[in-house]
Formats: sequence, structure tokens, C-alpha cells
Amino acid sequence: IGHDSDSGRDVVILGAGKNGIETREFLAKKGKSVTIVEPGNVIGEHMSPTVLPLLQTELTNAGIKMLLEHHVERLDPDGMLVMDAHGSQRVIRCNTVVASQELLAKNDLEKQLNELQPPFQYFSVGDCAREPGGVFFLGDAIYDGLMAGLWV
Repeated sequence: IGHDSDSGRDVVILGAGKNGIETREFLAKKGKSVTIVEPGNVIGEHMSPTVLPLLQTELTNAGIKMLLEHHVERLDPDGMLVMDAHGSQRVIRCNTVVASQELLAKNDLEKQLNELQPPFQYFSVGDCAREPGGVFFLGDAIYDGLMAGLWV
């Protein structure tokens, strides 16, 4: 996406979190027709509450199609089949799909290591450095790894 690739004009972004919203902005500037499909009912979850009203206005003004509470059923040659919370299905025309869903933290291994009280120093990075079930971003994991590397 970051270079002049063969990505199509009609793009579907899976996920309306911070990463999906930023990807939408980038693609819209490249002249792409963007539809965001979000399984939840919130745009920009985990973003600053002061930014959200401005973001929602910007999305509306930019003509970005938002499908909240929709799940992907399958991809077909005609596009992506999605289903809403009421069971209604529709096909979204697309020739490029960007998966931009946030990840949930899982820190079982870090907890086990902590309980063992090892006689050596260790660093937790990525999802194991977050509360279980909490959301983390890949950028956070990269930053954690950088800081651990600098410390060592």
C-alpha cells in the first residue's frame, strides 16, 4: 500500500480502530474508494474522546462508507459478502482488502515466568506486556522491543 502497487480502486478496510482510520486517510488521499467494515459498533475505539467527534465528522464529509456491526462471510469474485447484526447480507465491491484489526493481549507466559521468579532479568514486549484482553497495537510491540534492546 505504501508504494505505487497494483491495488485496486475499491478498497475494504477490516477494522475501524486507530490503524484502520489512519489507513483510510492514506488510501483516500491516493484516490481510492474506501469502505470500512467493523464488527463492533464503535468507530475509533481506544482513541481520545476529544478526537472522536471531529473524526466522525471528517469521515462523513469525506464520503467514507462505514459498515458497523458487520461481519465478513466470504470473498467472491464480485467482492466481499458481509452480514449485519440482523442477518441481512450484502456484497461490497472490492479488489483490495486491508486487515487492520487490533489484537487482544495474552500474557499467560509472562505471568508464569514472573511466578517462577527467575534469577535473571527478562523483558516483556508486545501483547504479553499488556493486561489480558486489553488491546495493543503492533507499533507498541515494536517500541517495547526497541526499549528492551536499548536497556540490554
